[in-house]
Amino acid sequence: HPSKMTETQSLINYYAREGYPRHIQALCNETLKKRGEDPSLLFWKAFGLILEGNTNEAIRELDNIHSKKDIRLAVTAALIEAHQQAKLIDRERVEELNACYTIDEQGAGEKSLMLATTFYWLWDMNYHQRNLGGSKHVNFQE
Repeated sequence: HPSKMTETQSLINYYAREGYPRHIQALCNETLKKRGEDPSLLFWKAFGLILEGNTNEAIRELDNIHSKKDIRLAVTAALIEAHQQAKLIDRERVEELNACYTIDEQGAGEKSLMLATTFYWLWDMNYHQRNLGGSKHVNFQE
């Protein structure tokens, strides 16, 4: 149901902005039980794992859904970030993913571009909170 997905995405966005990665994972798990294997929810669950610092599990989850066309661009972006957050960075894999991203971006549809944009928006917000000591509340009106 589209309105339920919009509500779920709004909660994911809120939890990500507030720095609650486990809430993201719990929401995705709960919704997946009700609706089955929705690739977008599996993606956001993996996003929560990355934010939590569980990069190995996130990479495994993302690798499992990387072939899904509608979310491939966002999954590739998340895989790049997850690999870069890992204790041991697989530079060869990051280079390969960067090349994939360029190709995926050219053929991406609207849904895929929107998901990737949302990922980067939430990722950048969290990155700045963690690494630059920035405020959790960002004013986009400025």
